[in-house]
Amino acid sequence: MKNFYRWANGSVVIFIHGAGIEKFLNLVMQEQIEIREICWQNEELVSAKVSWYSLGRLRHLARRSKCRFRVYRKSGLPLFLLRMKRRQALVAGTFLFAAVVYMASFIPLQVEVESPEPLTTVRFEDVISLAAEKGIQPYRSTWFMDFHEAEAHILRGQPALSWVGIHSERGKVIISVVERKMADTEESDLLFGNILAGKDGLVDHILVRRGTAAVEKGSTVTAGQPLVWGNNGQQRLAADAIIQARVWYQGFGECSRVETSYRLTGEAATSFALDNGKGKSLLLWGKKESPYALCHEEAVVYPLVVWGAWRLPISGVITDYAQEEAVQIERSSDDALAEAISRGKMEAQKKVPASAEILNEHIRIIAKGLDLYQVQVTLEVREDIGVFVPLAPEDQVQLELPSEEEGATPTE
Repeated sequence: MKNFYRWANGSVVIFIHGAGIEKFLNLVMQEQIEIREICWQNEELVSAKVSWYSLGRLRHLARRSKCRFRVYRKSGLPLFLLRMKRRQALVAGTFLFAAVVYMASFIPLQVEVESPEPLTTVRFEDVISLAAEKGIQPYRSTWFMDFHEAEAHILRGQPALSWVGIHSERGKVIISVVERKMADTEESDLLFGNILAGKDGLVDHILVRRGTAAVEKGSTVTAGQPLVWGNNGQQRLAADAIIQARVWYQGFGECSRVETSYRLTGEAATSFALDNGKGKSLLLWGKKESPYALCHEEAVVYPLVVWGAWRLPISGVITDYAQEEAVQIERSSDDALAEAISRGKMEAQKKVPASAEILNEHIRIIAKGLDLYQVQVTLEVREDIGVFVPLAPEDQVQLELPSEEEGATPTE
């Protein structure tokens, strides 16, 4: 730590010569100026190391002792900064080079697709093409790429994928994908089941990989209705399919032309108390109640742990009081209607799954008066509604088709 302090202040090696060297050294000691590594070269020449910032005071002491000194070597942070100040072009070039290298690290040179297992129904080229539609391209800064939006777009464009993740690494963008896994042959011999509708909707896309379709495109289904039967003739199996349907989500929003909201003023207060958990507390500092008429109050309880899991029977409670003030907001009729629509849309979007694709939105004005606007926002989305439901254990019996010999009827 001492060496770092000396480096930060700067060090100078000086040579002192003349007849008053001893007087000079005594004056330096009296002034409590740090001087170290004193080495007598001869009777009239001494080398020593001092701080860069003490040179001005040393010159005054040298005149008083009728001797002189000259600087032999300089080192430390102040000297380095002084040299850099004289070489501004070098400093500017260094910073410019570092900035260019830093910016270049955010520009990928290629886009790759990887999967833990070989893909069977999806091509890498199709995934890269969908990513390019959302700006995931080589030689484009990742600052201008929205990975989350691109992931959702790829999932919508490739229903056969169950998961997509995009990240930047070592000068390239890597798109990690996982294909929907089909049940293994051995597993299908033991686990049979159907695919049922997880919610109400209008079937928009159906791709049956295994099983028998129970509905067609354009069919209206309700939650719990079978979509794909887990059988192929008389042989039971685990149904596997991708079924997308149009589903509707509703949100309600209202807004008044004149509303009162509350905002923080910046004034705050804190109190600390000890609580025994039985309704009794001891206030150590602050106020027991809020010092403001309107405030946001937040209390945090800290258990007092002495050692390990052993705790005291009391807890510390820190309560923060943030002052608020009431603000009256007045809106025009158009602004109030727009705010009501925004609130209804926000409520509906909270119900929409992240992987769903929003197709349309419908707005219905429920009430439109002089002061209050009420609207209902309906979002039409496309999402996967298929849910695999295995059969009950007592039904997990493989049905085999009769052989030709068993199925043949005797003839005379």
